[in-house]
Amino acid sequence: MPTILEGLREEIVARAQEFQGKRVRLMVLDDEPTPPRLPRGIPAAHFNRVAGALSDEEVDALLQAIEEGCERIDTERW
Repeated sequence: MPTILEGLREEIVARAQEFQGKRVRLMVLDDEPTPPRLPRGIPAAHFNRVAGALSDEEVDALLQAIEEGCERIDTERW
């Protein structure tokens, strides 16, 4: 299974050594706002504040959507 990386150019270049001698494919994405990222080194206790933010029904709906769309391929979009 291929490794998929997404990030700013600088973030990808910082990992370039991992792919030395391997075939790679580069896809430049449209200018979209960069999704927020958590800084590295967030203590696990931080996640306790957001635990339980979704109801059981929301979790079930999310899992169902993932299962239904996981194998689908849309050749027109990412």
